[in-house]
Amino acid sequence: MGELDVKVASRWIRKIEKSLIQIKVPNELRVDCATQLLSDRAQLWWETMQSRRATWLWTWGYFRVEFEN
Repeated sequence: MGELDVKVASRWIRKIEKSLIQIKVPNELRVDCATQLLSDRAQLWWETMQSRRATWLWTWGYFRVEFEN
């Protein structure tokens, strides 16, 4: 939801990553799956990131870096 608490965000990203691994989501689909779970300010953040980097190839690694920043 766009929480500003680092601990909340860290728990969320770890939980999502664990789930993606458990259900064997291929690396190239992880960003699409994870971003479907964003809402409120987090969804707005994601839409902004996509528009700023329209030609960017979003890998899970890049997504995590931007998310954690």
